[in-house]
Amino acid sequence: MPINFFQPALKIVRVDADLDANKAKVVGQHEGLMATILRIFGIEDKNSLTFEPTGVWHQTSSFTGETKVYCPVSHISSSVYVMNKPVELLVAGLALLPLFGVGLIFLIVYLFAKKRVTIGIITDGNTAESLRLKAKGDQLENLLDVVEVMQNLIAGSPSSAPPEKPRKPEKKSSVHEAPTPPPSSSGPRVIGCPHCGTKIQVTAAHVGRNVLCPSCRGQFVVE
Repeated sequence: MPINFFQPALKIVRVDADLDANKAKVVGQHEGLMATILRIFGIEDKNSLTFEPTGVWHQTSSFTGETKVYCPVSHISSSVYVMNKPVELLVAGLALLPLFGVGLIFLIVYLFAKKRVTIGIITDGNTAESLRLKAKGDQLENLLDVVEVMQNLIAGSPSSAPPEKPRKPEKKSSVHEAPTPPPSSSGPRVIGCPHCGTKIQVTAAHVGRNVLCPSCRGQFVVE
């Protein structure tokens, strides 16, 4: 995996997550004497990940310069969230435990140390944009909201949607059906006797002629 899990863990400065707007921002900075001296001289030493509906910004600033990397949502292949304890303290404690209890100090520090969280994205070019942070309590809960924003961005990306299957063209029949002929006007039809209402079957040949009703024996002209 392209993410370096052994990079120095940063102190969390800011964690914001807006689940409704699908936006989030995580800012961290280095700790220690050198970082403090740089801040005294006005040199910012911060790393940040900014998640927006259109993409992700990874910004890094230090005494050597500033770097900005942008990855569109369509080029994000996956998100990363790994949380663990500082294992190096546990290893050191177990290794130094026989030396007059020195290892016990490392073990105690390990138990009360902040958890290490690696959070970020993997691009479709197999590169990583991530931060490794020290977090505890509410900070962990806020980082989980950031993870949800990352997942929503990936789920809503056009590249994550399954491609639409092409429709098969409908086969046109080579047999031409003959048009249905209109009903013939010369065929038989049924009319009612104007005198008694008896139904009588007549043809086109009876039109304009007098016919005799077989029921009431009355005569009438077929129209």
